[in-house]
Amino acid sequence: MTPRTIRLLLRSGHVALGVILGTAVYLPTAWAEPLRPLLAVAVVPVLAVTGLAMWQQARLRRLLSSRERDPRRPDSREPASRGAEFSPGDHP
Repeated sequence: MTPRTIRLLLRSGHVALGVILGTAVYLPTAWAEPLRPLLAVAVVPVLAVTGLAMWQQARLRRLLSSRERDPRRPDSREPASRGAEFSPGDHP
């Protein structure tokens, strides 16, 4: 899938779930009560995940594409070992 298609799907799903959540918030309490477990277990977590995915889409795409190229390659952002960074005399 292209990044544009992914973005479109994420936005559409996010808006649809937002409409469901907004509707449930403004429904009379008697009508909304049966929906509360569904909202707590499915709608709100999916809204959070799609929102984060849209916010960090570029970073996620770079991470996934680098993993697809060479899954055995160690992550270059891993910190160096502590012993190599500091010598015993460096600490106060």
